[in-house]
Amino acid sequence: MKKSFENYPLSSVVLSNLFNMAVYALGAYLLLGFGYMAALVYFIYCLYMEFSVMKEGCIGCYYYGKTCFCGKGRLCPVIFKKGSPKVFEKELNWMMFLPSFLVIIFPVVGGIILLVRAFDWMTLVLTAFILPFYFIGNAVVHNYSCTHCKQREINCRVLDMFDGKKK
Repeated sequence: MKKSFENYPLSSVVLSNLFNMAVYALGAYLLLGFGYMAALVYFIYCLYMEFSVMKEGCIGCYYYGKTCFCGKGRLCPVIFKKGSPKVFEKELNWMMFLPSFLVIIFPVVGGIILLVRAFDWMTLVLTAFILPFYFIGNAVVHNYSCTHCKQREINCRVLDMFDGKKK
């Protein structure tokens, strides 16, 4: 087992956030085909999801007030009070992740609708690219961040669920 970090290096914070911003930017660009308002609503939804993660998980995480892989551990105390670590004991299911998956579902479905309405090579390429980019990128981030995570050593139901483990 690899050594866990007390504080993640700044490079992981930068790369994690660049990945998220790239997904959001690609999604907003695809949804721009429906007008500026659709892209704006999508972007606001992405921000909402970022804050939801902090409110629902980061408040009880070991990295609250510390540098986690994405930096939310440092940002969370500025916005939310520390919560109980019991948030990591909650039983999870795949439906609970649907709001997070909508970040990728909206642009993919939007891209498909745009392609049906009027075929465009750029829309086809971006729609075909964003889904594997999202899942491969998340797998890489998950592998790196979870491998070095102290919360994983304590209790992490998200990791257990994605790895298919039952506690």
